[in-house]
Amino acid sequence: MLPHHERAIARLVARYEPDPHVLALIIGGSVIKDRALPDSDIDFVLILDEESFEAAHEALDITLSGSEETDYPGGYVDGKRMSVAFLEQMALKGSEPARSAFKYHQIAFSKVEGLEGLLDRVTRYPVENKVQRIQNFYAQLEGLKWFMSETVRRPNTFLEHHTAVHYVLYAGRLILAHNEILFPSFKWFWWELEHAPDKPEGFCALLLSMLEQPSMETASAIWEALNAYREWEKPGERWASRFVINNEWCWLEDKTPIQEW
Repeated sequence: MLPHHERAIARLVARYEPDPHVLALIIGGSVIKDRALPDSDIDFVLILDEESFEAAHEALDITLSGSEETDYPGGYVDGKRMSVAFLEQMALKGSEPARSAFKYHQIAFSKVEGLEGLLDRVTRYPVENKVQRIQNFYAQLEGLKWFMSETVRRPNTFLEHHTAVHYVLYAGRLILAHNEILFPSFKWFWWELEHAPDKPEGFCALLLSMLEQPSMETASAIWEALNAYREWEKPGERWASRFVINNEWCWLEDKTPIQEW
């Protein structure tokens, strides 16, 4: 962490620690992940008491940003308001990107007993759902492979590129699930995939070739590489039903779209 980032965090502590409605300040983002650039912002979360959080949520006032705490060119802070109960719910049913945001963190101050243990529960990979996730991601690949074959029969540049991006996403999500790594949102997906320890040799290069020049041949090569690497928990003959439920019918049960799981 660079000295000017440390100064910004110290100013955030000085600003919020005296506030009786603020129970904790958690620093995250690239600064904590050791991926920060000199002009990177400071990502943080304020943990509020329940009444203050409910009021902020009701008023659609859950985000905050500004540059008064920073003293470097391009610097600013970017925060969210949460509560302990909100984190408890996240630990129970939060999406992988929501949980992954706390994978790398620093508690700048806390008035909450057991906060670190709660964050450990938030960032735990949901192993109890691992097989189901793998089956659903595999079904996505089956459907997308069919879409790619359709672009050969009926050339469609939009569908071709849309399919290529999502094919790479779900091939990568299979690898992340195999390694029990939370999906960290689209911004950090590639970094986590590159650093996943257990994957087919040359797999990321193969995925890059799909993004750079989508083709049925590359889709087939990715499919073969995955299936040669290990025996996956397959969705069976009902993969198309899974594909429909997870893409077209997710609204029926107010489910999060599969790409955000």
